Amino acid sequence: MLLENKIALITGAGQGIGKAIAFALAGEGAFTVLLDRNKDALERVRSEIEGMGGKAALSLCDLREETQIYSAVEKVLKEYGRIDILINNAAISVEMPFLKMPQEVFDEQFSVDFRAPMLLLRLVLPSMMENKSGTVVNISAAAGERGGAGACAYASAKAALTNLTKSVGEEVKGGGVRINCVCPGPVDTEMFQKSSIREYEMKHGGDITSPEAVANTVLYLASDMSRGMSCQAVTVRGANRW
Repeated sequence: MLLENKIALITGAGQGIGKAIAFALAGEGAFTVLLDRNKDALERVRSEIEGMGGKAALSLCDLREETQIYSAVEKVLKEYGRIDILINNAAISVEMPFLKMPQEVFDEQFSVDFRAPMLLLRLVLPSMMENKSGTVVNISAAAGERGGAGACAYASAKAALTNLTKSVGEEVKGGGVRINCVCPGPVDTEMFQKSSIREYEMKHGGDITSPEAVANTVLYLASDMSRGMSCQAVTVRGANRW
């Protein structure tokens, strides 16, 4: 039980990668706090975790709303006393050429994909630093490393998240807190199956990775298996640049 008695807050836990991460962490003994704006999806995930003998709680939150983020973190810290593991997973992607993308669409993606993880990191770090213990895993993207036509806002936000990971990780090094990120390529999730660029990527040699492969990488980074490892970006994809 790699994460026994650890309290893990996971955003976007209602489906896809977030759901797989919740299962992986709960399976290793973590008490998982599932954060999403879809209550029905969260209820289903909690039921499955409890069905396999794990423990989970729900936290309803729309990451586009800053006040909801503050309230969610405050509630978790008040109820459980600490957050040992923060997984910033939730993201949205609207595919559209840069010059045709309305500013509000661009801004919304940055709000969810970068600003929300940044705020959560800012809110959770103080208690981790006080306890001299904690791990943060941000889910970035391979698109943040190389960009992607039609995904300018998503790729830019993920690039910013990767560099936030490395920069803040440097600032807190030596204090018992580790911050890393995972950069998946195409993953077999609901979001990618609906993607307008899915066919293009697959025609050009893209390999589809399973959510479980990403979740296992997160488990490695969140646990003592990666002790001493911080400020790193781990790419999870097949044998090509996608």
